[in-house]
Amino acid sequence: MMRTWQYRKINGYSIFMIMITIFIFFNSAANDALAETKGWAAKVGKEVITIDDLNRFYYAQNKITMDVEKNEDVDRLAGDPAYSDSHPFLNKEYFLDILINGKLAYNAAQEDKKIDRDELNTIIELSRYQVVMQYFFMQKLRNTIVVTDKEIDEFYKTHEESLKNYPADEGKDLCRKYIRDTKLKEAIQKYIDNLRMKTSIDKDGFREYLSSQKK
Repeated sequence: MMRTWQYRKINGYSIFMIMITIFIFFNSAANDALAETKGWAAKVGKEVITIDDLNRFYYAQNKITMDVEKNEDVDRLAGDPAYSDSHPFLNKEYFLDILINGKLAYNAAQEDKKIDRDELNTIIELSRYQVVMQYFFMQKLRNTIVVTDKEIDEFYKTHEESLKNYPADEGKDLCRKYIRDTKLKEAIQKYIDNLRMKTSIDKDGFREYLSSQKK
């Protein structure tokens, strides 16, 4: 079974990639204009994060990371102290600080002359593909994944020793998430395989490149 810290590490990576994308598409000029007519949450130098920006990013982020479909579901989880205490991104003020920190870091990277500009732009482009792919598959396949109580109980019994430090409910919830993630990965791979079967893909150019490198 995947250890809890490994699960959190992967989840943290997903959060990191989403946060990168937030700032790729963060149009500061548009934000300044909006701030004239709409409430603002924070001002970062000359740039503005509006209340609408905050809510838009907050719900988009948490619907993916909390694996729920509606804004109301996020609000429900945020209102549950037992759950929100272990999921700090549900705290809107904390989330705002993450936005501010991310914006500062993004601007610093753009302004730092020592940063390789081509490599930075490559990272930005790569992150777009990765995050959009993650979002698309979550939306497309979320409701096709079913985890039964029987599967959870059997998995819990098999790994009960490694979960002994967790309350039973929390341990079973970890099992559910792990089983669901495993099924989702399998569904994603199947979906990608089907896409590849339907699309003409020619990799001869790459093979020629490899051959030329061996000469």
